[in-house]
Amino acid sequence: MIPHDATIILHALCEAGGRCDQTVLQRMVEDTLMSGFAVSLTYLIDRGLVEQLNGAEPLNVFIKLTPKNTYLITQLHEAKLHEAKLHEAADPRNVQQLVAATINSKNFNSNYQAVVDGKKARRDPLVEYVAGLSRLNQVDAWKELQEMDEAEKNAIRSRVARFTS
Repeated sequence: MIPHDATIILHALCEAGGRCDQTVLQRMVEDTLMSGFAVSLTYLIDRGLVEQLNGAEPLNVFIKLTPKNTYLITQLHEAKLHEAKLHEAADPRNVQQLVAATINSKNFNSNYQAVVDGKKARRDPLVEYVAGLSRLNQVDAWKELQEMDEAEKNAIRSRVARFTS
């Protein structure tokens, strides 16, 4: 398991693109480390997580992610994209829409939700009208409706909907 300080150094190295000057890297993370930069860097080098490259000048020492750990840069990029989406979701306009949708009374009605989810058909005004008739009249109404074509049914449906609303 990688210590916390070493993880901070790896994160900073990933943000720098996988390769960074040692002194620059140290300045980036020195305020957040608990055990010290040298101890954590030695741990990472000993475990083969980073490589130490000597620059042209003796004081320039570059730290680079090993090839097997370059996937960390990809993971950091994906984490930043996810974080950006979270910040976008926290926008007050989005929160207002989310709260409005959450407290909308339609969302609590099980019949409405069944229709929206496609689990239940919308109420047909014609069926409801016929259901309100007496039993004898229902039989006659269903016989008449079965003999009609779709255009006639739609015309009656619209009249019944206007009549009952």
